[in-house]
Amino acid sequence: MAKVEQLSAADRDKLVAEVNEAIQTYSTNITAAMWRYVNDGTPVDYDAPGGSFFSFPMLLVVGPTEGGAGNKISLVDRTEMDGQLCPQYTRYKKEGWGGQVNIDTLNISIVTSEDAVVETKGRRFKTDESVLNRWEGCYWMRRRNGAWKAIAVLITEPPLPSIQAWMAWISNIL
Repeated sequence: MAKVEQLSAADRDKLVAEVNEAIQTYSTNITAAMWRYVNDGTPVDYDAPGGSFFSFPMLLVVGPTEGGAGNKISLVDRTEMDGQLCPQYTRYKKEGWGGQVNIDTLNISIVTSEDAVVETKGRRFKTDESVLNRWEGCYWMRRRNGAWKAIAVLITEPPLPSIQAWMAWISNIL
């Protein structure tokens, strides 16, 4: 398991703010990109200014998901990420997705000054503003060239494994 650094409260707060900003920017940008994709086929640009969030290749762990194929662990590049996200959001659009995604819960655990684990829970909404579905995700983030990037993502239907279990598991393979 990654050794947890002894950071001051001020340093930890600064790191939490940086990671939070990266997650919020990503959420806004990927939602807009997926909305453009499902409406007019605009390709998703994972490297768009302000939108680069993933560090490719990236470890993607997909657990049991609603309508999904089940458990899958893979190392993905941009093309493979498209193969995961685009069909999923096309299905959401067919089910009534109106382009809105909310992050309802965001927990950031600073592991080191260069690593953080982010747990998220949220909802996607239909055009009538009713809930289409709920989701949970966990991101292992690493600071690369001054920017926080997701190097591993765990996506599953609730409940997620505990943060300690996820950190122990991912630390053993990274």
